[in-house]
Amino acid sequence: MATLFTGCAFKATARKQQDMKINCTLISIPPNNLPESVLPAKNIKVPEIEGEIPGLAHLDKLLKKFNRSGDKLIAELFGPLFKGRRFSIVVIATQGIPEPYDAWTGEYKGQEAVFFNMSLWPEKDLDKAGLAVIKHEIAHVLLAELLKKTDEDNPLNLLDYITLNEGIAHFIGYPRDQASMLSENVNRWKEAEKALENAKVMLSTPKLSNEERDSLIQKSNTGTYWGKYAAISGMFRAANIYKIKGATGLRDCVLRGNLPLK
Repeated sequence: MATLFTGCAFKATARKQQDMKINCTLISIPPNNLPESVLPAKNIKVPEIEGEIPGLAHLDKLLKKFNRSGDKLIAELFGPLFKGRRFSIVVIATQGIPEPYDAWTGEYKGQEAVFFNMSLWPEKDLDKAGLAVIKHEIAHVLLAELLKKTDEDNPLNLLDYITLNEGIAHFIGYPRDQASMLSENVNRWKEAEKALENAKVMLSTPKLSNEERDSLIQKSNTGTYWGKYAAISGMFRAANIYKIKGATGLRDCVLRGNLPLK
């Protein structure tokens, strides 16, 4: 007997089929078995570590929570761009990677994957910020399909790319209340923008050494949370655009490849 659908039920089913779906699967890989291409930075010394990678059950619990509930902001921002897509994201737990690299993304076996350095994730920290970081890294996986690769030999272009890519990921993965982010951190935004402006001036200086250049770029997205000036300025810009123009305005920034101050 044929199944009959009411109009509302049919529309709801059709919408569900069009929704983007993300599912994360956890695997573990010892650090010495990781390809060099997936490491978070060049010239990292990978240790020889024997024994079980810590915190796997705890991380797996958080991933399953994300698989069940998803994230409203991720769905709102990326859903219209990936209608009907089914993302199967591999999350790779490893250990022993030196600080400050606690989580990152990289291409593994032809697909963008998420990496967690469990040496830097005691269970209390996973409880506090693990789910937010999962959302942050998933945003990077999705952005990797949308953003054009930048010329890393051009430091100003690279800084703009970091501001956009990391800014949106930090906004999505902000571990506190996103709605009050701007009002509670006015001075932090000003400080980040000032540091970004100063870095651009320095990067435009012909006499700047390669070491100084690399240091400025590294500090733009690594180190203490509020000290990552490009990522943090981008986070506040993303929050402000979302506040004024909603997900549509932020989506336009992604498609244009630019995250303006205003």
